[in-house]
Amino acid sequence: ATYVIPILKTSMVGVGKLLRWGGLGMTYVAGVYGGMLYLQTKNAKDVTDSDRLDTWNKIADNYDNDIDEEERSTGVMGKRMELMAHAFGDVLEVGVGTARNLPFYPRGLQSLTLLDRSEDMLKVAKDAVEKHIAAQSSSTQQTKAFLAVVDTKEDDINSKLRINDSGSKDEGNTTVPITRVSFVPTATEGLPFQNESFDSVVDTFGLCSYDDPIKALNEMFRVTRSGGKILLLEHGMSHTVAPMTWYLSWRAKCHAESWGCWWNRDIKGVVEEAVNEYNTRSDSEHDNNNSTISISVSSVYHLGTGYFYILEKVAHQEQQE
Repeated sequence: ATYVIPILKTSMVGVGKLLRWGGLGMTYVAGVYGGMLYLQTKNAKDVTDSDRLDTWNKIADNYDNDIDEEERSTGVMGKRMELMAHAFGDVLEVGVGTARNLPFYPRGLQSLTLLDRSEDMLKVAKDAVEKHIAAQSSSTQQTKAFLAVVDTKEDDINSKLRINDSGSKDEGNTTVPITRVSFVPTATEGLPFQNESFDSVVDTFGLCSYDDPIKALNEMFRVTRSGGKILLLEHGMSHTVAPMTWYLSWRAKCHAESWGCWWNRDIKGVVEEAVNEYNTRSDSEHDNNNSTISISVSSVYHLGTGYFYILEKVAHQEQQE
């Protein structure tokens, strides 16, 4: 015992010193990192819509590699999968980026139209679709989607690639549904489609990027058919955790400069305002059947910064019944 007590005292002194030095080291690192964030934020420049478009084109080639692990580890991939299960019929995906939702679309879609303002992003999306088709044609297993790439101006797809259940190429007719895929390089705020052209309209992490998100949503509502759905997965300010919103706002310019999006937008307010604007417009402004938009599913995640919406377009006659 006479030897143990001095050893313990010596050990405790060593542990105490280690903790003190460790604490000082952590404080120093935190101070340096905080100082860097402060200077970066203080010197952040104003980001124009043109700047953000340049950013999207610049980051397009490496975008998937840069965010793939983060989306997997934070559960965003699972949210994409959950949302895409509700897509059906003729589908329009706006702000498609690099087509990160592609693996999660269900089989049997009538058509898939992929739209983005950034032509460089859309080029990566087209490469992703072509790789998906190549994987299908070489696979011996059933795949989730059966795709045929067509030009945006081409209506006849009879001569295009068809893929059957076994994954082999088939130039003739097949009982497996073929999804026609087209690409449109334009902004969501001015969709070049007639009223009620699609059964499903998909937007994932796009409302943070549009110049006018409310106008973009109203365009999505306009081109959705009665009985169709608008599927949204977004991120923005938190209505439940104030410090998160403060941080997002503090770093907003830096994030917009790096990624081209405003991650502190009030997504809840944007969606509710767009729905109210669409539902209260005059009869002359409405599309063919005076339909309205209802929010059927609304949930948040990631401390209130993530938003999951399923909106439905209901015809006026259906409401009265």
